[in-house]
Amino acid sequence: MSEALIHRFYGAIAGGDAHALDACLHSSVSFSDPIYPDLRGERARQMWRLVLAGSPLVGVRYDIAFADERKAQVRWESTVRHARRLVRTRGASTFAFWDGRIVRQVDEWDFWAWSRRARGLRGWLLGGLPAYRRRYRRRAQVALEALEALDTREALDTREALDTREGLDTREAPGPGSHTMGA
Repeated sequence: MSEALIHRFYGAIAGGDAHALDACLHSSVSFSDPIYPDLRGERARQMWRLVLAGSPLVGVRYDIAFADERKAQVRWESTVRHARRLVRTRGASTFAFWDGRIVRQVDEWDFWAWSRRARGLRGWLLGGLPAYRRRYRRRAQVALEALEALDTREALDTREALDTREGLDTREAPGPGSHTMGA
């Protein structure tokens, strides 16, 4: 069961399919890696949407080192196009499963090695510094927050469009706990 889930998960990544990837994740999912050290629930889902919408994935290879019904260990290698460079990253993921979905994922990979390949000389010179990693984490968090704001705005626009189609005006609707009396 867990091996099939891992295959679906990496197949969704390789295919850039955010919906298929989302179906692999438990509602209480948590994620951790060198850039996003602690994401939970919807923020972890948003991170995957951001990753799939970002740098074009050229390829992903993985090998399931261990898997049972509750956990798995996977070694992987991804290649993405990042600022006109092909960037290969090798890492390992540890998964925990609950109710047939991924409830926890911890990715381990070398940030400095990645920054050297992705950022060139700047990454080589600065990638090993904690301040550079913190700065990169902040930039990643800003991108994640921007995607969340966009999704929130799209949800509100959709609700307003549906309410308008139904003849409702949500801008004048009473708030929760308020009551209106007929005249």
